[in-house]
Amino acid sequence: MFKISGATLSLLLFISCNSNNKYILSVKRTDKQQLTIDSVSIPLPEHAFYQYFTFSVAEIAGSTFFIGYNSNNVSLDIFNLDKPSFVKHILLSESPLFSNLDRKDLDKSKSVADITLISFDSIFINLSNKRMLLIDSSFHVKQDIDLSTTRGTNSRESYGMPVTYSHACKMTRSASGILMEQIFNDMPVKRPSFVLLSMKDTSLQSLPLYHSDYFYDKKGNMGMLGQVNVAEAQKDSFLTYNFTYESNIYQYNYRTQYVTAYGGKSTLSKNLVKPLVPEEVKEEMEWRIHLIENSQFFPVMYDKYKHLYYRFHLKEIDYKNGKYFNSVLDKELVLMAFNEDFELVYEEVLPGKRYASYSWFVTPKGLYISPTHKKNENADGTVLKFHILKIQP
Repeated sequence: MFKISGATLSLLLFISCNSNNKYILSVKRTDKQQLTIDSVSIPLPEHAFYQYFTFSVAEIAGSTFFIGYNSNNVSLDIFNLDKPSFVKHILLSESPLFSNLDRKDLDKSKSVADITLISFDSIFINLSNKRMLLIDSSFHVKQDIDLSTTRGTNSRESYGMPVTYSHACKMTRSASGILMEQIFNDMPVKRPSFVLLSMKDTSLQSLPLYHSDYFYDKKGNMGMLGQVNVAEAQKDSFLTYNFTYESNIYQYNYRTQYVTAYGGKSTLSKNLVKPLVPEEVKEEMEWRIHLIENSQFFPVMYDKYKHLYYRFHLKEIDYKNGKYFNSVLDKELVLMAFNEDFELVYEEVLPGKRYASYSWFVTPKGLYISPTHKKNENADGTVLKFHILKIQP
């Protein structure tokens, strides 16, 4: 574990002597806990969908609600997970703001990039990383911010383009505003990775948080695996974040402005992505092969009910397997769980070709995940189904 002073932007790195790599922090293993699995299924009404990748979850009036973006219907679909039941469609298609979107939801610059449910009176929509909308469940637009017009609070700093994506860097709300990633044209020059968007005056405030040393030492050449990860489920007064290209976990204290780095080292996979230098790439397929043959770490989620942290990652796999060529869909999914001190309490490979990546979230009942892997022949398109993973002694 090491700490970084965000206020002075200096890095004080103390690597555990047990680490075999100067970039990777080791992790203490404690008593192993067990995994149990329950499930919930909600019959789908007309125009609803069985799989959502842009979604948000919140507790409202004692119940847990799920809201997902339905690109086919251009709507936000709301479900009660505790009843369980469908609640309503919010028809975004009724507004000209949501015309001409990518109905396949492949191009997030022409789609709903992210949503955050706070209450039925406060639903944030990041539209194409161009506009930030605040609406209610009756689709009254309460605020509309053009993200291209936002300005930083410090005139001596340069600011990037504020963006969020539901599957990776999820927008989360703090006391100071909406957390967003900022993208610069001159990457991998070392610049702050996050900004807070004030909904009061639309200003941007940078946080003194950066990519890891490994990213900058390798000039950002992480192939398709150079993302910042932030989950919706966060501990109060803290921001827990990580990167797709390494196993380390970072936690920023909003009050003290210090970052603590923890070891999230896996025993079941590699813990660093191998660099891929663009100038050395001869064929487009090399980018995909690099993605297949390296681990991919997903956002760290905090479970305030069990006082645990969860993280999924995909194991690396050989692209060529005899006469067969593997794809990303053939990679195994690993679940890791840590206690409040980031000691590892659980690590196992989940059943293959069952769960869809980016389809997980935390509720009072446990860790939800969608069994809708593209190669899962048992996936049921008539219901919204989740498995509920529970880790306990």
